[in-house]
Amino acid sequence: MKKSLLAGVILLLVFAVFSSDTEAYEIEKRSDVSIRNDFPIGPTQFEIVVDRGDIITKQIQIDNRKGEKWKFMVEVEDFEGSLENPRENVILRGSESGKYGAKDWVTPEMMEFETDHGDRLFMDVTIKIPENADAGDHYASVLISALPREDDIDEIQGQNIRITSRAGILFFIRVKGAIKEEGKVKSFESDRKWYEKTPVIFRTIFENTGSVRLRPYGSIIIKNMLGESISGVEVVPFNVLRDSTRSMTESFESDSFLIGKYTATLKMNRGYGDIVDEESVSFWIIPWKIILVAIVSLIVFYGILKLIRKKFHLEVKIKKK
Repeated sequence: MKKSLLAGVILLLVFAVFSSDTEAYEIEKRSDVSIRNDFPIGPTQFEIVVDRGDIITKQIQIDNRKGEKWKFMVEVEDFEGSLENPRENVILRGSESGKYGAKDWVTPEMMEFETDHGDRLFMDVTIKIPENADAGDHYASVLISALPREDDIDEIQGQNIRITSRAGILFFIRVKGAIKEEGKVKSFESDRKWYEKTPVIFRTIFENTGSVRLRPYGSIIIKNMLGESISGVEVVPFNVLRDSTRSMTESFESDSFLIGKYTATLKMNRGYGDIVDEESVSFWIIPWKIILVAIVSLIVFYGILKLIRKKFHLEVKIKKK
């Protein structure tokens, strides 16, 4: 009895050891998948709030729509925002570490796989938070690359250039603790001072000086010279990573006839504490082509009218004689 019990315990232990090493990924076979020569991934991002020492798992999926069996590679890189170039929303750091990187925390289930056309692969990604992690946001990305074939090599000036397509999943990881939410509108301007007609393009630069990502939002109100509101433009929420700036462009367009000086006022909620920044910019709309045509038309009309009056005056004078 004791021997059988011991054997059972050993079998359970062996099963536990081997089962812990088994791969958890799954492949869903799908038919009637059109060939698009791509590999959609999802979800495109994760927003995670964690405590120090947490270990969590997220699942990603990759579809093969390449038209045939294909091999893929998985990489993990840090990403960050930019202070110098607001137009760069996300900067991948490659083999380098980011300012607030988390690539060492993120472990995909496998770093290489192969699937048939139509397959949908589900793979786990484990995130392990260090006990000494700083409070605030940390960023990492899981990148999926379709490995090039021999026929994907282009000859450019005698050099072999391998064409590799790549897609990424962003991980926004917020470690609980003493965080700082701080940011403001750095500038608000139009791309020109005068226009012949709409659209008018506005550019907003928002600076995040806190320790977590912000999502500011707001609206732009357009008023004419009389102070009357003629239109509004919504500024949808957008991401500004910690310690970075981000620029957004919005467009004001109208089918109405507009002429004169206009003022655009931005009201931007910072995304925390219900704090609103307000900035204004003025611009002119002068439809000079329409004005020129109108002036020429008036001159021609005046000339024709003058000729008619002159002819009428001459005819009346002749009749009197």
